[in-house]
Amino acid sequence: MVNAETFRFIDDLWVQELRMAVHSDGSNFVEKVENLERITKTRKRLFWSQHDEGLKNFWEAVDLAVKIWRKSQDAIKVSEKLQRVEEFTKHYTDDWWQLDYWALKLASVQTSLDGEDKNRFVKPAWVAYRRFLDSVNRAFVNAVKREGWQPTQWNFWQSIRFGQERVAIFIVDALRFDLAKYLQECVGNVVNFETRSLKAVLPSITEIGMAALLPNAEGLSVAWESDRLVVKVQGQKIAGRSERKNWFGRFIGRDGKIVDLDELRTTDLSDTRILVVFSRELDEFGTFVSDIHPRGLLEMVSRIAQGVRFVAEKGFQKVFVVADHGFLFAPEGCEPSIVQAPSGALVTKGRFVVGGQTEGCWIAQANEIGLQGNLLFAFPEGFSVFALQGERETFLHGGLSLQESIIPMLCGQAVLMPKVSVRMQVQEPISSRIVRVIVEAQVDNLFAEPRKVKVRMGNRESDVVEVSSQQQRVELSFVWLDEFETPPDSVTVQLLDDETGQVLEEKQVSVQLLV
Repeated sequence: MVNAETFRFIDDLWVQELRMAVHSDGSNFVEKVENLERITKTRKRLFWSQHDEGLKNFWEAVDLAVKIWRKSQDAIKVSEKLQRVEEFTKHYTDDWWQLDYWALKLASVQTSLDGEDKNRFVKPAWVAYRRFLDSVNRAFVNAVKREGWQPTQWNFWQSIRFGQERVAIFIVDALRFDLAKYLQECVGNVVNFETRSLKAVLPSITEIGMAALLPNAEGLSVAWESDRLVVKVQGQKIAGRSERKNWFGRFIGRDGKIVDLDELRTTDLSDTRILVVFSRELDEFGTFVSDIHPRGLLEMVSRIAQGVRFVAEKGFQKVFVVADHGFLFAPEGCEPSIVQAPSGALVTKGRFVVGGQTEGCWIAQANEIGLQGNLLFAFPEGFSVFALQGERETFLHGGLSLQESIIPMLCGQAVLMPKVSVRMQVQEPISSRIVRVIVEAQVDNLFAEPRKVKVRMGNRESDVVEVSSQQQRVELSFVWLDEFETPPDSVTVQLLDDETGQVLEEKQVSVQLLV
């Protein structure tokens, strides 16, 4: 019985059954897809798959591989019938984005599989996903060739109405559409988001995309000056973050504040009516972390979600999130094609070239992609990159694809109910390496939402507990100092909201520990 779950070894038997059914090179994966789907959907929900990390990752990997294989085939078939840019955009934002999300999750869990299981169950999925990225995006580029590319990125500000409500705007570097959907899921009980899409200005890079998101950014131009690509808005050079922040500062005025995400919790927002939050975490993680692990990208989105929760708790009623560009993710086993880079180009990046042209590319003048100026751009078609020296990147952007250039815009209304107020009691002085902390709710509103909290002491954190009007008192104990660590004279104890990271209370407590 496929749904039997009494003993752990039953799962082992089913795993062996699948390994015997599918050839070691995955060559008959397609023939076995229906049985794999039926067995995996059942086994992954059962007891041992939920309580054994190895089994959980195995069933999750096979389930994702089957889903990616199926949807990739369907998407390719559908794309062959599409003609218009808007048709591609709608299918991507309604449905196909799930493939990119599943691919991130599969790349994350496949690291726990051995080489043979990767070849059996995961390799066929990567072959199918690669075909999806290449075939669908080639068809998408052909639609752009027929219709042209009309960016709508600068229309973002038309959706925002400033009035009596406090407004928070998150401008996130490299928030791809699937990650925006994940963010929406993370904060669903806090902000009621509606997801829309915009067409990014090309090339889909930070310097241009962020400039396109500036208020009143009409007249965006690019030029080649002093051996570098220069971006200007209304004739003013926008070279980096400081110029962008200055531009925003003039727009939002005295009632506004501009902060980076990592500054959010330490900024006084009490008199702020318009808040602009810049987040670079996703792009920096994808660009600068060697051997990128896709779980890290999801963790970066979780940090942004904490920021959204935080501003909602601080009383911002309207919340907006927008991206400058997306990206292509090319995990192990999903290699892009190589296009020869043109000689003599001014700039050559993985997904675009300035001042050169070559075969296998869409060639466009600046004025054909929404920019002022006379520069020539080349974008490799499909899932392709220009041949460059060095290691192949897994995090790619700058080109024309659904993943890079159809960007999300989240428009939301905060629906967060107030949470219970919480205080902590710490016995002082601390005389043991195991600390005892009592967390108590201050119930001044019977309808206040429960609050999940944890205690941080030095570099150690407690488990997360929930405090509510029904459960008003919780005792925590945890090891805050290792056996051979030298105790300090005092230690900082913080009570943290686990969902927002907000410091609810902080104490400096003396230590008198017998070594």
